Amino acid sequence: MGAEFLVFPSLFTVPTGEMHWDILRKIRALDNQAYFAFVSSSRPIDIPELYQPYGGSSVVDPMGQVISDSGYEETIGKFT
Repeated sequence: MGAEFLVFPSLFTVPTGEMHWDILRKIRALDNQAYFAFVSSSRPIDIPELYQPYGGSSVVDPMGQVISDSGYEETIGKFT
């Protein structure tokens, strides 16, 4: 339909994110031949063990190359 840039919100958690995050964001951009912004949710501040997000926010080009990444550090759950 002519879109050149798409936004893909994400709610991956640690178990499924480890299996899917990296490959899915590249495949979505390749399949659609468009730039994608992948926006990952953050961990709740008051109860961090309630939800363990996986993946950070990033931008991927139409060839599946990650051109920008938030630098999410999953081990401590903070953005750098």
